[in-house]
Amino acid sequence: MRNVPGNGDCMFQAVILGTTTSMGLGGNDVFLKLLSHETRNIVADVLGCANGNLHVEGNRIVRARDLLNSAARTEGISTEEYLRRLRSKTSSTGRA
Repeated sequence: MRNVPGNGDCMFQAVILGTTTSMGLGGNDVFLKLLSHETRNIVADVLGCANGNLHVEGNRIVRARDLLNSAARTEGISTEEYLRRLRSKTSSTGRA
């Protein structure tokens, strides 16, 4: 187990570290930063997809667009701004 830096990418880096560690790969800080940026872009692509669905807990399906709208509304910003911030390397989820 190891800590990841709390630099706005910590959630993404923790997911990447857990994934790579479970595959026996581990990961250095440069590797984690690179993959966390790629992961941010994939998440933004999925959330921004007009007809995408997320499968949660078996049979539960959530429309990606609904999740994006809810997250942006919670942050008090537009969906476009939320996605822009999500793609930012230094943004903690929707916050800049």
